[in-house]
Amino acid sequence: MFQDGGVPKEAELATNANFDKRSLGPWERVLKFLRENSRILKIFLKVAMVFLYHVYLGVALRTSWAASRSWCDGVKFLTLITILVYVGFAHFFLLKPLLKHLAPRVTKPKCVNFQVLRWVWWSGVLLSLAVFLALDTNGQRTRLISAGGLVVFILLGYLFSSDRSKVLLTGPRSKVPLLIGPMYSSDRSKIQWSTVLSGIFIQFIMGLMVLRWSEGREFVACFSGKIETFMSFTDTGSAFVFGYLVRNVDPDMPAVFAFKVLMTVVFFGFVTSILFYYGILQVVVIKVGWLLQVLMGTTACESMNAAASIFLGMISASHLLSASVMSAPAALAYAKLLYPESEESVTLAKDIRVEKGSVPPHLSTHVVSTHMSSTFYPLLLHGVTTLKEQTVLEAASNGAVLGLKLVAGIVANVIGFIAFLNFLDSCVQWLGELAGMEYISFKVGTWTHGQN
Repeated sequence: MFQDGGVPKEAELATNANFDKRSLGPWERVLKFLRENSRILKIFLKVAMVFLYHVYLGVALRTSWAASRSWCDGVKFLTLITILVYVGFAHFFLLKPLLKHLAPRVTKPKCVNFQVLRWVWWSGVLLSLAVFLALDTNGQRTRLISAGGLVVFILLGYLFSSDRSKVLLTGPRSKVPLLIGPMYSSDRSKIQWSTVLSGIFIQFIMGLMVLRWSEGREFVACFSGKIETFMSFTDTGSAFVFGYLVRNVDPDMPAVFAFKVLMTVVFFGFVTSILFYYGILQVVVIKVGWLLQVLMGTTACESMNAAASIFLGMISASHLLSASVMSAPAALAYAKLLYPESEESVTLAKDIRVEKGSVPPHLSTHVVSTHMSSTFYPLLLHGVTTLKEQTVLEAASNGAVLGLKLVAGIVANVIGFIAFLNFLDSCVQWLGELAGMEYISFKVGTWTHGQN
């Protein structure tokens, strides 16, 4: 309590603290205050930003609400985004903790046979679907040809499923195993028909929403338009570097494909790396994968891969947005048909964790590529297992550079394939000329034109 000379220790500490404060300059005092109150200042800053945003939104609503033609334009679109953000916050901070608290108290009733209930459910779904198709195609039965093609497609997947096609038969005098047909297998029960039917049914419902529902078509058109507008900003950077090779200055001289179209991959890599650095992309893909896992009963890794493929498809070709979205459940369904799951997966969507801005050092490239799919290609090219960026600018720069490497690979493949196909076409034309059939060619319309 007392030091030499009888001076209390607390008094000496207070004297030293006052001396330190007097020795600090104004700027040092400000920095010290910011460090000591950083948490409170961050909360205040966030609250102030939210308040100012709502003030701006109110002014925008009063000024330009009538000028917005639809929910896809102007302030109505901004209002829709704000509502979605509020729904997301309500889910994460209210609904999700509540469900997590109530989940341990909910138990499955022992008196219900869920296997029988599942078959009753799917029987009702298939019967309802058959009735709908019968009524919808009344007088136009030729429209059911595509449904017959779907049945044939499923049948082929069933016949050539991997767990049946790997049945081996060894001859009495031969040590070489012979592959025989799928009818001799006894592993047909491994196919999870509920997963297969779920994927096909989800694709059917999404097709109805997009093709037969006007609001669904408007939503797809709006979303595709926003993505296309966003990706069109690539032309600004490309034109700065390549000039007239990107812009259609002369109608007789179209833009160069490599400099106009493929540069969107570079911009995509730039933006993807920023989203990955802040952890936004991981959250979106994991949540979409979780939704697929819940609806279809697939594993977490499969669901994450399908979800990532959706985003790759809609960015690289925005006009194929509906096809990108609808193909995800169908691809999972057919994958489960061709390769039935023989073991029970212990990985769930909630178990997948990826650090912001980098791949965790303890994860290998194989694990990351399995869990996160090729959407995170900045982390997977050339066997990169760790990529720790210090700033968001470094992350964006790395993404753009890796996107340029991907463009080089695309260009190389396009050149090689087109050149080789032209060589094959030349060989076919030469053989046709020798036999007096000059019209034989790989080119579209050549056969019809030659025969006429």
